[in-house]
Amino acid sequence: MFTTWRLTQESPRLDRLATDYKSMSQTSIRVYLSVFGDCFDLTALTTLVGVTPTETGIKGQPIADRRTTYKETYWDLSIGPTESLDLAEVYEALLNKLNGSEEAICQFMSANHLSAKFNIVIYIVNGRTPGIYFNRAFLNSVEMLQAEVDIDTYVT
Repeated sequence: MFTTWRLTQESPRLDRLATDYKSMSQTSIRVYLSVFGDCFDLTALTTLVGVTPTETGIKGQPIADRRTTYKETYWDLSIGPTESLDLAEVYEALLNKLNGSEEAICQFMSANHLSAKFNIVIYIVNGRTPGIYFNRAFLNSVEMLQAEVDIDTYVT
């Protein structure tokens, strides 16, 4: 049940991703960390991480161009889309943006009963598939945040 409504909730973001990728002439990758839950202070998380999020949403806020509202509050930090055949170079750029703040994020998540997910969106052009490899630094971040990993692929 959670997965079903979460995917429905994310569909506006995925629609925008699909639009972004239509202009790409090479295989491209976008990786983003999403911290989400019922209600929490987005500014406090932004201050804690020290990086402005790529996108945020507040539970109950209307979703642009939709007849529904966000079912949860979320804070996303994104890299890409980046033309690449190496997933690791894209998620490493995201980890660099986090600048070692995973432990502080974990404490914030625990205090606010939040969840985290690393979302990986791969747009494959002309059959050129990227290498999918998770190094120890990425896996450590996933474990520290007790995050899920979601991989979506689009093929043209």
